[in-house]
Amino acid sequence: MNNRRPILFFIVGIVLMGGLLAWLESRARHPAPEARGNVLCAFPPDRVDACYIRLADRDEVELARGADGTWRLVRPFAVEVDAAAVARLVDALTLVPVEDMRSEGELLEMDETLADFGIGAHSFTVSLGAGGQRTSVSFGNRSPSGAEVYAHVEGSRSVCALPADAFARIPREADDFRARAVLACPREDISGLDIRVPDKPTVRLARVAGGWSILSPAAAPADGAAVGALVDGLAAAQVLSFEIPSSARPSVPGGGIRTGDLVPYGLDAGLSVTVRGAADQTEQIVFGRSAGTNRVWALVRNGTSVVAVDAALAERCRAGGESLRDTRVFPLAEGETVTSVSFTAGPAVYVLAQGTNSVWRIESPVVAPADQPKVAEFMERLLRLRQDDVSDEGRAGDERVLVNVSTTVTNRPGVAVSAELLGGRAAFSDLRSKTLLAIDPATVRRLSVRAESGAETAVRLNAERGAWDLVRGEGGADARRVNDAAVKALLSALARVEATGVETLAATADDLRRCGLDKPAVTLAVDVDAADAVRQNVLVGGTAPGGGRYATVGGADAVFVISRRTAADFTAPLAE
Repeated sequence: MNNRRPILFFIVGIVLMGGLLAWLESRARHPAPEARGNVLCAFPPDRVDACYIRLADRDEVELARGADGTWRLVRPFAVEVDAAAVARLVDALTLVPVEDMRSEGELLEMDETLADFGIGAHSFTVSLGAGGQRTSVSFGNRSPSGAEVYAHVEGSRSVCALPADAFARIPREADDFRARAVLACPREDISGLDIRVPDKPTVRLARVAGGWSILSPAAAPADGAAVGALVDGLAAAQVLSFEIPSSARPSVPGGGIRTGDLVPYGLDAGLSVTVRGAADQTEQIVFGRSAGTNRVWALVRNGTSVVAVDAALAERCRAGGESLRDTRVFPLAEGETVTSVSFTAGPAVYVLAQGTNSVWRIESPVVAPADQPKVAEFMERLLRLRQDDVSDEGRAGDERVLVNVSTTVTNRPGVAVSAELLGGRAAFSDLRSKTLLAIDPATVRRLSVRAESGAETAVRLNAERGAWDLVRGEGGADARRVNDAAVKALLSALARVEATGVETLAATADDLRRCGLDKPAVTLAVDVDAADAVRQNVLVGGTAPGGGRYATVGGADAVFVISRRTAADFTAPLAE
């Protein structure tokens, strides 16, 4: 009898130890989040191969990852999905840390159940699968602060708090996972388009070397910019909402979409665009009736989905045909460049040519350097011309010039163009370089200024003294001294003399007389220290509109307009 009490204590101890071991084992089978890296699901993201979403009053959503790593929606209907949407779901459960937790003991102590946190049989539940294993997480109410959402991992005995912003990023319905690009074909793979507008011939376009071409209904060059804009629009188009199949309408009686299902949407015989991609793959979009403000219904992914898209996309496709024809007067293919342009205006012929160094020069009526920025603007204006701009009707009194363009590929026939479309005849003269002179001041050795009366003042550099001396006349009697300030200003101006405009490209005797250059007010002569130096003579004539002065450089043929400041530097007295 004396041994009964120790034996009883021993048996009770064994029972208690067994219960403790069973409880520890249970805890090991269902580790709390903090034991698994403080996240809701312990699977590494790259091991997850299945996702399941259960939402009250909705069919379960199932996604599966194939052997190639591509995710697809399996239920409630089979379609391609947006990999980024799946990644947001997986990352929220496997990577986002749990910010707070209510342990089993705390729940018991505070007499709380899962229902107190809004978690129950009808909760929004997400399950992740990996290699046959599965972890399910149910979500409940927001925390009092609104910054977290309560969550419960199936099999655990605790409640977690997931950041609300991470919860908000979790897709909930089948449509939330779907790829929203209207086209599956990448933009760079699009090689052709067939545009079918009801009651009109089909317009077929094909990408060719150097751009796009219209193959039918009649072969013609296509406007590369217009076709490119259309292709860009198709490639960038997004689904605004899903109709069939969709989360609200996951299935269609009979299995697939039938012609009868399309009639209410106007998709049974509407505008269509067939996109040709790589390896002869095609993808068709059919546009139908209005789906609301600025929206139309569309049948996409080769007849497998009815969706709403931007109405502007349909209108751009409907415009097709003529809007895609290249109506430029001088169309250039990709890689083709202009090498020369000639303009014939009455007896005058102007010729621009581009050298192998890509620098433009004027070849006629005189040979002269061209103003490169001005030529670039002029060429842009010329190459923008459309057929409507150069119709034979024109406006009464328009001066027309004959334009011939030569390119790296061909010589194009001459086209009569209104001079006003190119900026007027004055624009041709304005293509000349505005640089009259560019002389290094350090090389100048002699300067002379001769007035219209014939009176001349000259100064010469005294190299030994580094100073300018007045050049005396034959009598030698001249009490004046060198105006150093004027000489300095003149040398500075000669470093680069830029005209404000070109009055005429090839001056005639009448031009010189009109501009006061037949009897110049001032003739400036510049001698430099160089073996092949030639004296440079600048003639300054009468006053031009705006206050500048007409000027020309000996042998330049052109008459320029120089600014008041430059004219003042050229005419200032060198002696005082």
